[in-house]
Amino acid sequence: MNDIKQKISTFNIGRDTEILKLKYQRMSENSSRFFRGTCHLYYQDIAENTFLANSPKVWICGDLHLENFGSFTGSDGICYFDINDFDESILAPLLWDVSRIMVSIVVFGRDLKLKEKQIQNLLNQFFDVYITNMKRGKSLILHQNTAHGEIADLLKKVSTRSTNFLLKTKTEKKEKFIIEDEKTYKLPKEFRRSFTDLIQEKLTAHENFNSYQILDVVGRIAGTGSLGLPRYLVLIYSKKEKNTLILDLKTARASSLNQFTNVVQPKWNSEAERICFAQDLLQYHAPNLLESWEIAEINYVVRDYQPSEDKIDWFSIADEPENLKNIISDFAKILAWSQIRACGRNGADNYDIIFQFIENQTNKSNLLNFVNSYSEKVKQDFDEFLM
Repeated sequence: MNDIKQKISTFNIGRDTEILKLKYQRMSENSSRFFRGTCHLYYQDIAENTFLANSPKVWICGDLHLENFGSFTGSDGICYFDINDFDESILAPLLWDVSRIMVSIVVFGRDLKLKEKQIQNLLNQFFDVYITNMKRGKSLILHQNTAHGEIADLLKKVSTRSTNFLLKTKTEKKEKFIIEDEKTYKLPKEFRRSFTDLIQEKLTAHENFNSYQILDVVGRIAGTGSLGLPRYLVLIYSKKEKNTLILDLKTARASSLNQFTNVVQPKWNSEAERICFAQDLLQYHAPNLLESWEIAEINYVVRDYQPSEDKIDWFSIADEPENLKNIISDFAKILAWSQIRACGRNGADNYDIIFQFIENQTNKSNLLNFVNSYSEKVKQDFDEFLM
């Protein structure tokens, strides 16, 4: 086994072996999918990089790349477009998130067959827009009334989807989940029975779900990096409310970034609590349901599975330069807004410290050099993984 395969295998010890095969299969599709599935490699490689480490402390997504942005409905009923994955979230150097998403622009760009000059232009544009919005110091958001272009089209489309849309595509007569290839799977009978009982106890004790009964529970397969960790969809119904909902239960585990930073972290009751805190902080408006549940000594992030969840289809717009530029600019704004939103919170540096740092324009050339150099490392690692 080569070095890269050994590192990946060691990191994924203890995960479901069958779903892990699917994870490796997906990581073999292209270098961007590989990059998405190996967040731990990135931070292992940059742990000693003092240029990145010496940036201000902020709350970061941790696994920021072009696929970790998407649409959802906030508790106010408005459709938003924002960062949407916080499993790896942590208090860490500001440039860790900035550098990772910029590397993903190069890696994704090459998979999209973009010309090298276009990729470099997108990198420069991302950095410049990010810096401009950081200097403004205002925390804004993209939603169905403020977005434009491809993101506006996406939000317009998903805002018309009702819960019935989701139930029609995911269930049979709103009573049982449809088993979808590489998306959902049946659970062993004994486990399903005992697990259902435990979840029902949680629902009965919950002020918002005490009238709901469980109709069905299945395993869920989604994403890349978290594949192999237990995740479930729970179909619940309330006769009193005359309402059917789908809950998403995702296992919470320690951030893989923990071992690579010396930044002192807050104390959490659980890893799920950390993830929920970061999501509620970094998003402008969190989803309607976002909670930490403990079931049989395992912590889960619990949220409502929404019909409005969707992402940008990069391959469909690969030959649309203006669309790509606009989306990359919007992603830079979203990152800046989320970091401004979290300034001074729970150990993060205040805005004045961050402002002083980003005024130093020498950061740009150093960062671009790192990003282009590390993008080559991703290609080498991917090639080694395929051997």
